[in-house]
Amino acid sequence: MKILIISNLRPNKSGITEQVYNIRRGLIEESHDISLISTYGTIFKRLKGIAQAFKEAFKSDLVIGTGCAFYGFLPVAVASIAAYFADKPVFYNFHDGQAEVFLKKSERLVKFFIRNKKVVVASEFVNEVFKKFKFNSELIPNIFDFNSFPKRESEFAWNKKIIWARSFENIYQPELALKIALKTLEKSDCEFHFYGDGSLYENLKKKYRHTGIIFHGLVVREQILKDLSESSVFLNTTLYDNMPNSFFESGFYKLLVLSTRVGGVATTFDDSEVVFAKDNGIESFAEVLSDILENPSKYNSYRENLYNKVLRYRWDKVKDKWLSLIDESVKKNK
Repeated sequence: MKILIISNLRPNKSGITEQVYNIRRGLIEESHDISLISTYGTIFKRLKGIAQAFKEAFKSDLVIGTGCAFYGFLPVAVASIAAYFADKPVFYNFHDGQAEVFLKKSERLVKFFIRNKKVVVASEFVNEVFKKFKFNSELIPNIFDFNSFPKRESEFAWNKKIIWARSFENIYQPELALKIALKTLEKSDCEFHFYGDGSLYENLKKKYRHTGIIFHGLVVREQILKDLSESSVFLNTTLYDNMPNSFFESGFYKLLVLSTRVGGVATTFDDSEVVFAKDNGIESFAEVLSDILENPSKYNSYRENLYNKVLRYRWDKVKDKWLSLIDESVKKNK
């Protein structure tokens, strides 16, 4: 079967992009012919991707739109229209923890494009949100190809290197993370490494100058994985989330994850796998971080539990669900 996947494919291969590549690999293993079309980039690149998507839709047996909220909804809209004009079956793969905020603002628009077609989501949190708004959603967790991850050069050893890696946008609270870093650095000798770009990046980089805070900007996925393998703690300060790849990447390298208790994070991981701050405050995070740096052995069980958890998120665990959904979608269109 020839399947067209439309997505915003980013050059650094992080987030949704990596998940799309993982799904493509899995479906190719099952003898499907997969075409990928990207609607990411400049206006010209987006228009070129849209034109290619329409052309490929007529050659395909099934269309899958993979996107997220707000600006990331474009691939879903394109998949909907292309499938309609090509008279092809279609379903959608939604990857954003802002689902409720998005649907409250744009419910009519989303229903215009998705209608009663299936929406695949990765976390119980997002699944419940879509069901609340009467969408036809199905939970299929994200998958990871851990064989493609760079190997550790040595076994995990506690050090004082802490990583924050998200987009520098308000939803991920980068300034909170930076304030936490400053507060922690008052008491502890450690390093905070910040990865990513976004609308707040340049301003925050200038505002928070400290020898213990290192800004790396946006790096390729292979680099962040290598740096994770040489660190001890992953710090997550997001306001909303679905099922962040960073938790699985950190877990694979046996890092300790310290996070806000939000959305899909809270429905995917429990208190024995992730350390959750008691509230969304600087003092709460800094207090826990200081304790981690002073008494790291107390937290080894979290690392081991998270490592064992993430290894279960493989293609063979969800393969049957994906294949069943594909067959069901194609049969309904006949």
